[in-house]
Amino acid sequence: MSGAHKKPEYLAIHPYGQIPGLKDGDFCLGESSAIMRYMAMAYGQKYYPAATSPQTCAKIDFAMDAIGIVYKAHTPIVYNVFGFGSAPDDQQAANKAYCEAIEKWLDIHVKDGKFVTGDFPSIADFKVVPFFYAAIQPAMKEKVGFEPPARAVKYCEDFIAAVSASSFLQDAGGYSIKEYAASKEK
Repeated sequence: MSGAHKKPEYLAIHPYGQIPGLKDGDFCLGESSAIMRYMAMAYGQKYYPAATSPQTCAKIDFAMDAIGIVYKAHTPIVYNVFGFGSAPDDQQAANKAYCEAIEKWLDIHVKDGKFVTGDFPSIADFKVVPFFYAAIQPAMKEKVGFEPPARAVKYCEDFIAAVSASSFLQDAGGYSIKEYAASKEK
């Protein structure tokens, strides 16, 4: 929030000055999907099985790319509540559009199990859950009247149950999504 992403040290990692950026030894990379693919191929191939299942990876890639469509409906709700954007002209229409976008994404990408690839999470789920998790926080209903689809709540709950590291979504010394959203309820 202080502009560190525009300083030369960070621009050496991600020359566009965007968040996120990754430095792994001497290797630097930007953009969330590229970073996730790299991390999975380097350290967690079970989340992106490029060596064994190109079709599974294509399914994962499709889900990761398609969240960009949902993101357009996400910002007038979550970014509005979080103070990163302004309110839409018609909040009720924006709420409806976001619910529909979430449902469509889930209909297309989470149809054979709990996650994009079935009953085991992939990097697509790691990418999408933080967005949906932010949307299911009580502050969204309190501040803008947004009520998330029950499937989105279940999807996030399933992910949290399956991925112990997801605890950072709920508790990070005041910096988790849940904690930040709760600070906006007041």
